[in-house]
Amino acid sequence: MAVLLALALAPGTAGAVGGDLCVPLPLEGWAVVGRWHVGSAARSAREGWWRPAFRARDWALVRAGGWLPAAPAGCWLRARFQFRRSSWQTVALDGRALPAGTRVHVNGVEVRWTDTTSGTPADLAGVVHAGENVLVLSLPPVAAKTLKAPEVSLTGHAAPSGAPRAASIGPPWRAKADQVETVLPAAWLKGRDVSAWRVALPRPLAVTDTWLPQAPVCVKAVLDLPPPWGGRRFSLFLHGLAGTPEVWLNGEPLTGPVKCPARIDLGRRLKFDGRDSLCLVYPAPPAGPGDDGSWGVAALFWDTSIRPLRLPAGASVLFDPGEWAGQEGVRRALRYASEAAEVSATPCAFTWGEAGVTPAMTSTGTGGPAGIVVAAWGATTYRPDELEATRAAIRARVAGFKQQGLRVWVMSPTTLGERPDTSRNERIRLYNRSLRDLAKGEGVRLITVYDVFYSSLRRMTTGPRYRRWPVRLPLTDDGGTLGPQGAFLLGLAILNEFAVP
Repeated sequence: MAVLLALALAPGTAGAVGGDLCVPLPLEGWAVVGRWHVGSAARSAREGWWRPAFRARDWALVRAGGWLPAAPAGCWLRARFQFRRSSWQTVALDGRALPAGTRVHVNGVEVRWTDTTSGTPADLAGVVHAGENVLVLSLPPVAAKTLKAPEVSLTGHAAPSGAPRAASIGPPWRAKADQVETVLPAAWLKGRDVSAWRVALPRPLAVTDTWLPQAPVCVKAVLDLPPPWGGRRFSLFLHGLAGTPEVWLNGEPLTGPVKCPARIDLGRRLKFDGRDSLCLVYPAPPAGPGDDGSWGVAALFWDTSIRPLRLPAGASVLFDPGEWAGQEGVRRALRYASEAAEVSATPCAFTWGEAGVTPAMTSTGTGGPAGIVVAAWGATTYRPDELEATRAAIRARVAGFKQQGLRVWVMSPTTLGERPDTSRNERIRLYNRSLRDLAKGEGVRLITVYDVFYSSLRRMTTGPRYRRWPVRLPLTDDGGTLGPQGAFLLGLAILNEFAVP
C-alpha cells in the first residue's frame, strides 16, 4: 500500500462554555460565532475517542487471541506504546493485519493508506515522539466472535546500525463498541449543555472534516448576547457553509435545508439569558461538490437590514489589490460584503471586478464601474524609511483612477497576529496614520481596516468584555493571512465605509 500521511489540523477540545460569540465588535450591532461544539449521533465523534488525552478507563480489556466485542456501528481500539527516538533511524506503521476500512490515528493524527502498493508501511517520523504515544484504531462493524484482537507493528531501521527493526503494538487493547443514535435527541438542540461534546471547532463543519462518521451531526453555538441588545429584531447571516444544513434556535427549527448566502430573520426569539442555542443540523457530514465550508461564517446583526449603501443598484466596484492584498481571504471579504448586502431585508446588489478589466454592462443598462477600492498593502514591512516611497506609489495609483472620474476608497492593512501590541502592529499603525493623511489630502475615503482590527484585538484580550466573552476570533496569522472570521470582519469594514452616514 502506498501511503498518504494526513497531518490535518485536529479539532480541539471543548472548554468551559462562556458563550461562543465574539461580542461586541467595534462595528456596532454585529457578533460573530467563534466556536462550534460538535455533537454527532456517533458517540465516538462527539467525545473525541481518537484524541490522545481521552481516557478509556471503562473500556473492555482485550488480550492477545481474544474476541473483539460485537460492534454493529464499528469497534474502537486504543493502546499506548513507548518510543525511544534514539533507537530508530526510520519508523513506520505496518497495518497489513488490519481489516479493510480501518482508520488509524497516532497521537491524534490520522494515518491514511491507499491501495496502490500493497505492503508499504506509513512513515511516522513526524507523528511519533519520544516517550509515551497513543495508537487508536477505528474498525468497521464487527459481528460477535468474528474478529480477534489484531496486531500492529512499528517497522523501520535501528540506530545506529541501520538493521531492520520491528516492534509490535497491541494486544492488549482497550476496546469499545461505538454507539450511534438513530436520531438527534431533542435535548441536543436547546440549552447550553455541551458537557458530553468534547470536540469544538473554530468554524462550522467543512467537507475536510473526514474524521466524522456517516451519522447525523449537529454543531451548536451558545449565544451569550449583551442584555442591552434585547428588544431588537435580530438577523442571522450565513456565508460559505458546506452543504445545506437545517438551522435551529433554542430547540425550534428556523428553516429547512438552507443554501448560502442566507439571512434568517430571528425576530425576537432570542432570550438574552446566556442560554440561547444556535444549531446547524446535518443528516450526515457534508461532502462536495460546491463550497467546502472552509470559509464558513455565521454572524448575528441587531437589525434585518444593513445601512443603505451609497452605490447605485447593480453597481460594479473595481478592486485594485496591492501585494499581500491579493490573498484568498481578501477575495472572500469582498464576497462577504456583496453577499451581506444582497441578502439584507432591503437588498443592494453590487458586484466586484478587477481593476484594469472592463466591467460587464450592469442590469440597469449603464456600463462602467461605480467606484474603485485601492488596497494600499504591499510586501513592505512598513519601516519609516519606506513610507514616503509607498505613499508616492499609492498617490500615483489614486490619481490615475480619479482622472477617470471614479469614486475611490483606499483600504488600509489589517493587523498581524493575535496581539495588538507587537512592533509589527505599531509599524502598521504609523502606516495607517500616513494613509489617513494621504486620503484626506487626495479627497478620497479611507476604509479603516486597521482601526477595526486593532479595536477587535483589544476587545478580545483586555478589559471587561474579554472576561465576559472569552472566545477570540482568529483574525489573521502572524504573516497577515486572513482566517474566515477575519475575512468577514474585513467585509463588514468595507460595507461600513460604503454605507450612507
